[in-house]
Parts: sequence; C-alpha cells; structure tokens
Amino acid sequence: MRKPTFLNRLALPISVFIIVVSIILFKSYPGAFSRKKPGSFEYFRRGEELLDKGKYRDAIMYFARAYHMSPENKTIRSGLAYAYSKYGLVLAELKDFNKAIENFTKACEIDGDSSAIKNLAIMYSKKAVSRALKGDWSGAVEDFTNARMAAFDSDEATRTLGLSLFNDAVLEYKSGRVKAAALCLKESLLACEDSHAFELLGDIYYKERDLNRAVFYWNRARRLDPGGEELIEKLDRLAKEQALARTETSLKLPHFEIRYEKGLSVDARAVNEALEEAYLEVGRDLRYFPDSRISVFFYSQNSFAELFNLPGGVRAFYDGNIRIPLPGNPLEKDALNRYIYHEYAHAVVSAKTNNNCPVWLNEGIAVWQESKGREFSLSLVAGKARGVEALISSLDKAFAAEKGRVAGENFKDIAAYYLLAYSAVRFILDSWGPDSLNGILTRIASGQHAVNAIDDELLISEKEFNKRWREYLLEHYPSP
Repeated sequence: MRKPTFLNRLALPISVFIIVVSIILFKSYPGAFSRKKPGSFEYFRRGEELLDKGKYRDAIMYFARAYHMSPENKTIRSGLAYAYSKYGLVLAELKDFNKAIENFTKACEIDGDSSAIKNLAIMYSKKAVSRALKGDWSGAVEDFTNARMAAFDSDEATRTLGLSLFNDAVLEYKSGRVKAAALCLKESLLACEDSHAFELLGDIYYKERDLNRAVFYWNRARRLDPGGEELIEKLDRLAKEQALARTETSLKLPHFEIRYEKGLSVDARAVNEALEEAYLEVGRDLRYFPDSRISVFFYSQNSFAELFNLPGGVRAFYDGNIRIPLPGNPLEKDALNRYIYHEYAHAVVSAKTNNNCPVWLNEGIAVWQESKGREFSLSLVAGKARGVEALISSLDKAFAAEKGRVAGENFKDIAAYYLLAYSAVRFILDSWGPDSLNGILTRIASGQHAVNAIDDELLISEKEFNKRWREYLLEHYPSP
C-alpha cells in the first residue's frame, strides 16, 4: 500500500480550517457571502415601470418596499400614494367602491394631498348613490356622511364633492330616478350651497306638483343668484299656478292624472279614452311603457298664455307634465287625439332615452304619432330640401333655440322644420323599420350622440344618410 505523502496528510486539517474560518466570517460579515440587495430607489423605479404597464397591485408592492426602506423620502412617499390613488380610480371605474375607498384611504394616510382627499370623498359619495339605487337609503346616508367627513378639512375637497354630487343628481334626474336625484342634491347642498342645486331641487318638486317645496327651493336659489331671469320667471309662474291649484279639479287614471281649472269644459270620458289609446299605441310603437303616472293639465287659453308666455303657434307642450290649452268649447275628438298623441310621444321618448334625445328626432317622432291615420303634405319641405348639404345638422341648429322657439334659417315657415323632422323619421321607418328606430333610441339612451347612434344602428354614415334622405323626400314628396 502507498504511504500518504506529507501534503496528503496536511490536506484534511487545511480543509477543516477553511470551513471553520468561513463560518466565522459568515457570522461576522454575512453580506460578504450574499448578493447585494437592491436599494429603495431600485424598488421605486421598478414600481414606476409596473405602474406604466397597468400592473397596479405589483407596482404598489414595490413602492411599499421602497417606502419601508426610506419612509422619510418625500418622492418615494408621493409615489406610493399616487399608486394607491391610480389603482383606486381603476377600481372606481369597475364600480368596486369598497376597494377604491381602501386605496384612497391608504393614499391619504401616506401623503394626504388634496387630490387624494377629494377622491376619497367622491368615492364615498359614489358608493352612497349605488346603495340608494339598490334601495339601501340608510346605508346611502351613512356613506354620504362619510364623504362629508372625508372632505371636512379641505375647502377645495368640499366644493369638489358638492359639484360631483350635483352632476350625479343631474344624471339621476335625466334617468327618471327622481328620489335619488333629490337626495344627491340635498347632500350636495350640505357640502356646498349653490344656486343651480337649489334650482334643480325646485324643478324636481315642481314636476312632482309639490308647489310649496318648489317655491321654497327656487327662492333659496334666487338669494344666491338674484339676477337670474329664468328663476324670476319660474317664481312668477309658480305664484299664478298656486292660485289656479286652489280651484283645480283632478282625476286619477291608471296611467295618468288629469288636472284642470274648475269651470273648464273638459270631457273626462273622452280624455280618458284618448290617453289610454295613446298609452297603448305609442308604447307599442316605441317599445316602452313608463312606470310612473303622468300628469296632464288642461288650461283655458288665457291661463295658458299668461302662465307660459309661449309663441302663439304652440298648441301644447311637455315639460315633465303634459300641458294643453283648451278653447271655450270641448275639443273635437280628432284634435284632442292629435295633441295627446304628440305630447305623450314626447313623454315616452324622454323617458326611454333618459332625456338625451335631440329635439329634432323627438319632434319628428311626436309628429309621426300625431299623424296616425292622416298623411302630411311634405311638398314644401321637399322643395326646400334641394341644395341642403347636411340635413341633420340643419335640424340640430333649427331646434337649438331655447324654450322650443325655432329660429328659421333655411325655411321661412316653422312648420317646415317639424315636417322635415317627421320626414326623417318616416325615412328611417320605411327604409329600416321600427326596430331600427328603437335601436337608435336605445343607443341614445346609453349616451351615444344621435349621429353616432344612426351610424352604428343603420350602418350608414351621416353623409350617406343625408344623401339618401333627400332622395327619399324628392321621390315620395315631389315639389309642386
């Protein structure tokens, strides 16, 4: 057997020595045997990269590591707060208000700037509105209180909350959710008093025929905006209506409530029949039946003119209620039906589209319903249509004047605008059918502009629509 050399005998003790020394060094200087750890700004930069890619939770994790290592660094603190706020906004878009509130709360705790505070208050208010729409009114009030408390120490946040709630109220009001709209307005006013919020609250109670509350809130609005001419007109009209209301006769029907001055010659039976027929026929044509009772007011010619100060050609109108002036003798059945069908069509279109329908299309549909059983002569319109480059834009402009006053630009006769709008509706019905018309209204209800709704529903551009519409007019209603 070969004898071990000196070096072989020495190898084992050296190995043991190296191991022992390594253990001692590792315990004393562990960093010498490990990879260098990233610093706080490396975590911060990684968080920024992930945030840019929309990976919010991962970004927050890296920002949080940087903050844990350097909590005193203002840049790192702001970055983490921003990441929480950014993710909170994303969650809010998804209607996950609870998690959105959690993220904005963390943002405020880390770096309570005004933006985070405003967003936290608004998230509480959005959650409150969602609870109100589900019928959880007490829960909604609780969250509205939390919203005000979140904004309490910031005047800017309080004003922003008030404005956000006002905008929510407008959306709810246009969608026909009156109770939710009124609650949003009252909460808005608790945050910050504003004449527009008081005025809209008065409008809501006016529509609901609570005239005492309407005058109270309109007066509050006038104190903040004493020079508002429209408010002065509303209050003046309301005073006259209150006087009339003391002598009104009312009759409740399944889908309507009839109101008229005492002494006015109203054939309640004929009115009832006309209203119920309109309810069924207009509802069938427009695929929509409102779930709330609509008020129908009849006035003497003098009272109508004195109350509303409208152009002489206006025979009736809809403002949330149907309002019709009557001559001294009862209207003939044909005339009564025309007025009722026209104004009830406005009520249905407004409800179906959340009050988003452009005036020209609304009027065109109303004239279509009014024309049941009779054909209008469109010769004048057809003649005037020659050379018009953009019929839809012309109608938009024509009906843009306030209070339904039509400013004639291409046509001398106001009636021509209504007939032209009617012809557009007839063109859609004859070319694509009632389902397509209702598809356009449904798209408008979702927030689409009318031109885009027509484009998407009929698969036709505005330019092509106008071209084919003019051809239809000139073919079916040639000028004399």
